[in-house]
Amino acid sequence: MSIDAASERKNYYIGETASQLRHGFGVYFYSNKFFRYEGDWVKGKKHGHGKLMMADGSYYEGEFKNGEIEGHGFRKWQSTGNTYSGEFSKGEMHGHGVMNYADGSQYQGEFHNNQRHGTGILRDRDGNEYEGAWYKNKKHGQGIQIYENGDEYEGEWVEGCRHGHGDLNCTDGTFYEGQWRADMFNGQGTMAHGSGLTYEGLWINGRPEKEACSIVVELPEGQKYIEVLQGRKFCVNVWVLDSENNPLTGEYGREFQISAGYRFSQKSSQSQSLLELIENIETKPISTPYGYDVLPYPLLDSQDFEEGEEASGKRRQSQAPLTSKVFGEDTIHETHEADSDVLKPDDKDQDEADGSSSISESKYATSETQLELSAGAAEEVETSLSQMQPPPPQRSSPDGLVEFTNLILPAAPSSYRPFSLDGEIGPDGKVSSSASVTPSSSSASTRRGAGSSSSVRSEKRRSKGSRTASAASTSSTSITDGKGGKASKSKTSLEDRGARPGDYVIIIQEATQPLFLGSRLDPAFVIAKVIAPKKTAKKPQAKR
Repeated sequence: MSIDAASERKNYYIGETASQLRHGFGVYFYSNKFFRYEGDWVKGKKHGHGKLMMADGSYYEGEFKNGEIEGHGFRKWQSTGNTYSGEFSKGEMHGHGVMNYADGSQYQGEFHNNQRHGTGILRDRDGNEYEGAWYKNKKHGQGIQIYENGDEYEGEWVEGCRHGHGDLNCTDGTFYEGQWRADMFNGQGTMAHGSGLTYEGLWINGRPEKEACSIVVELPEGQKYIEVLQGRKFCVNVWVLDSENNPLTGEYGREFQISAGYRFSQKSSQSQSLLELIENIETKPISTPYGYDVLPYPLLDSQDFEEGEEASGKRRQSQAPLTSKVFGEDTIHETHEADSDVLKPDDKDQDEADGSSSISESKYATSETQLELSAGAAEEVETSLSQMQPPPPQRSSPDGLVEFTNLILPAAPSSYRPFSLDGEIGPDGKVSSSASVTPSSSSASTRRGAGSSSSVRSEKRRSKGSRTASAASTSSTSITDGKGGKASKSKTSLEDRGARPGDYVIIIQEATQPLFLGSRLDPAFVIAKVIAPKKTAKKPQAKR
């Protein structure tokens, strides 16, 4: 009988028999043409190794027992592309096996009634890996999850979610240990963030019970600014507040950076040079809540500033050794210290009255050289100032306090744009809008006003003397008489060392990196009024 003729029948078998029973190897065609079996038979039942094929291309190949799929086998689903190799019971995946999914995922572990159940490892196509307990196809019980970015969770699971106690170790250094609920931080827990911030307390739906909401600067009672003495150290205290404006507790280590700025009035583009336009593009003003913008101003750590001054002074001494030039009976030793009493007008006028030659052309040329040395020293100071580091970042304490100590506002470089637009500072500390006056021209005009000679030669001598005095003043000189009198030593003035009087803006910004829970606090601003210290009148000394 041909197979075609047999196929017209409902159920039929082609193969070995014994005692009129299917026994041995044979092929069985079901009335439902979707299935077909070929394999071993024992006493009329599928038993041994066989292959059950389906019309859509799916199939099972493996062990059969007493007519059922039982034991180890291989199953392929044509519609999904999934394959399974492992243990079967009564036609279902049951026991240990390996399921390969069409998307590249793989599960290796225990099955129960065609579901992941027991202990197993799941690696998905994204690179995530879970190893632990399963219940009805879901992560349930104790398990370890390694995420694609390298983060690792070890703890309890309930129906596929992190729930109970668990530890999360992140690749950025963040570590959390505590309670979980519905896959979020919930309950008591401690987080050591990768930025150095630490929070210990109650968590609600993935957020701390009390979060940082703002930062404020501590000010004297009834005052809206801080006072800073010119050239002196000062400190700034900042508080981290919660939503109820109370100091934040339970969190510490949040990082903050402090900086300063000075008011900047933008000139119209028509009155700006090309270089100024380029600088405006490169340096972006900072917006403030006071209705005007500021440009960054140097704010330094006082210890770093003093060390920089000392190193700069040593370099200048090594580059420009002391020189001496004789002016009549006085000897002027040129140094790099500031001294306002360089030449005595009475001695100079007496020299002119005697008709003696005060300064030779060669000595005048030498003074010009000293002026150039002084200018170079000033540039060196500006360079060293720009190379100094700002105050180091500070971290909040467990009670919400951030302290910035040993701060100093140094004198600005001569090229600082806001100052060049504002004008010069007068003796009273007020800003004038007139053109800037150099020390040498001011000194020369003062000394020319002191002389009264009408001769041209005398006028030239006075002019040369004024320029020499200016050079000595710019070079910062000290005077000793020819008889070995005691030299007067002067230190850098506060005006040269500290910022000029006026209003500066202190800016405190959060610098926590990486961000804590994806957010950053808004910056805080405060006005710092730089005040010139009151000068104490010196008692007149009795003439000997």
